[in-house]
Amino acid sequence: QGNNLTGDAFVEDCAVESDLEMYFPDTYVPGSAERMLLYRELDNISDDAALDAYRQRLIDRFGAIPHEGEELLQVVALDDVVGLLAYSIAISVALASMTGTFQAGHIVKPIVLNIAVFLLGGLFGVFLKLLLHKRSTDNRLIVSVALLFAFCGICAVFDVSPLLGCMSMSMVYINLTDDERLFVNLYLDDELRPEANVSTAFPVTKDKKLSSVILLHGSMDTDARKMDHNHDGFRDLPKSDQINVANKWLYAADNGTQVRWGWKFVQENRLGGMLDYKNTRTMREAMEKDWDWRAGDKKMPLYGSHIRNRNANGYFKVGMPVGPAVYDPDEQDEMRSNLAFVADFDHFSEDAYFGLNDYTGNQNSLALNLMYNHYFTYRSSLIVGVQGHLDYYREKLLNPTPWIAANSVRNYDFDRNEREAGAYAEYTYAIKDKFSIVAGLRGDYNHYYDRFFLTPRGHLKWNVTPSTTLRASGGLGYRPTNVITDNIGVLATGRAITFLDNESGKFDFRKFDRMEKALTVGGSLTQTFGLVNPGDATLSFDYFRTQFYNSVVADQEMYADRIVFYDTDGRSYTDTYQIDFSWSPVERFDIFATFRYTDSEMTIRRADGGTARVERPLVSQYKTLLNIQYATKFRRWVFDATAQLNGPARIPTQTGDLDDSYYSPRYPMFFAQVSRKVGKFDIYAGCENIADYRQKDPILNAQDPYDYKFNSMNVWGPLMGRKFYVGLRFNLY
Repeated sequence: QGNNLTGDAFVEDCAVESDLEMYFPDTYVPGSAERMLLYRELDNISDDAALDAYRQRLIDRFGAIPHEGEELLQVVALDDVVGLLAYSIAISVALASMTGTFQAGHIVKPIVLNIAVFLLGGLFGVFLKLLLHKRSTDNRLIVSVALLFAFCGICAVFDVSPLLGCMSMSMVYINLTDDERLFVNLYLDDELRPEANVSTAFPVTKDKKLSSVILLHGSMDTDARKMDHNHDGFRDLPKSDQINVANKWLYAADNGTQVRWGWKFVQENRLGGMLDYKNTRTMREAMEKDWDWRAGDKKMPLYGSHIRNRNANGYFKVGMPVGPAVYDPDEQDEMRSNLAFVADFDHFSEDAYFGLNDYTGNQNSLALNLMYNHYFTYRSSLIVGVQGHLDYYREKLLNPTPWIAANSVRNYDFDRNEREAGAYAEYTYAIKDKFSIVAGLRGDYNHYYDRFFLTPRGHLKWNVTPSTTLRASGGLGYRPTNVITDNIGVLATGRAITFLDNESGKFDFRKFDRMEKALTVGGSLTQTFGLVNPGDATLSFDYFRTQFYNSVVADQEMYADRIVFYDTDGRSYTDTYQIDFSWSPVERFDIFATFRYTDSEMTIRRADGGTARVERPLVSQYKTLLNIQYATKFRRWVFDATAQLNGPARIPTQTGDLDDSYYSPRYPMFFAQVSRKVGKFDIYAGCENIADYRQKDPILNAQDPYDYKFNSMNVWGPLMGRKFYVGLRFNLY
């Protein structure tokens, strides 16, 4: 009768059904009317105390709550979390409206703070579970109150409400079982640089269908020792700090469906330049005003650089089995076709300056992928799918070089929107432990360049004998180059940054072909044999060749005062040969050795209009490594030593004349580490670059960075000398 709200037709009764198993079964609450009343009562619950009372009444009336009912109560508890997040957003919007100013950060900030508090509360819940293990009732109360006050104190320092974190703490503590995982790694080197890594995995629900992983990383240079081993006035390495937070979720249903979602956030700051330079407006303005300090008989302004990177990512994946399963009686296993959908969003922003060079960039990317994997038999399958990419770039580069005659300020605008759609198919035939072959083909249309790309690829693995394995692979690939971020080192020079035939700073970015094209083919042969005991040694040989058909070059060898970007289809390739040998002559004693030789050449353009084929700069011709590790029984002690020899690399000319190019010396590197296991803890100490080898001149013309001769992008060796470190690892399995 339509949407008749005043008529006589009303629903008197109904049944609630759910594929997600979040309900009260009729075996637990027999009458559907009674169940409906319980659902309505549950819907009106607004706080944890009422929810606990509701749970107790259920137990009193109907007995122990089945797992379907517990799932439903968990969702209601999580609804409080969503409510707190929504409340913080609403308050932010209201405050912005009262002040008459509104920015996106006003909404993003409370969301980030609440999520951080939620994750921190979950981590405290894990610690609470560990600390209360096998303690008396009195001690449990003391520890619980102490942790609660500590958590609230941290929240008070950052002026944020602890309510959401306390909810997370209790949720994680209540639901933790013996399946929880916790890994902690603490690190400190002789420059007093601390680093911490924490990861924990735990089931959120009693039936373990919903689980979560939290990953945390933090590192910070204290700047207690300003390192300048070669006494050129510049930091050997930038002062940096970084924080990484990631949270992953998995829901696994009984029917095989899996839902995964998660997010991560990364923030990094890097301060470089001269030892006493600080990232202040005053010092930046001094560089802009007094760069010609020699002409005015002034004091040279301190040269500095700063990079701030931020990355936020969120993803959602769902996969479900479809159709009947295929069974293999020999393997006594089955495979089932499946359908999957993946959505991934990525935001990246970078604000950087190097002296007078100033770069700002923002990228927002959305990727959607729909894939179907069909099993014809247990051994053969076909994957087909469609994929789409949306990329929005906002990039600007200011490149003033007033010390170069007849050079104006170059102000580049690289703003663009790129869209790409494609489809792909991949066939696999595999006989377990014997043979497998993969053949794939995909086609993509790039809207920005109005071009279609076809990329075939294949892989072969053949266990010729139980101890001999042959692998071969090949594939064609395309990659759009982000000109500045892929070559960020060009900003750390005093040169003009230009594009071939467009040196004024204004040009059509579409005419610059950034789409690199390359074919990679190669293979490996692995042989297992016995020297002391059967199967205790392995020898493998690898060869791969990458042939570039179009590549982007940041050429610092065409002119002495300019870096020129251009695309080229000239001959360019990289051949890599590698031999690996591993041997375990006795139990817990391992030896590994490898040698890699690289032959890499590229075609560059010359100022007179010609071309030249040269060895790719700053690529080591060879590298060899020897690693020896010995562990005592039960791995209580582990001793590890590594020796490495790095071959020469061609250093690009700084004069424009290729005859002035030269090679770096070969140099050794030595590393050692010892670890001691104490219960669930691993304590380790080590030393890097034991021989204290350093590149002597990583910065050219360091005495005057306001000159085209200044160049710090040609690093081929270690900048830091000998470094000692200690650390602590904790594993709970």
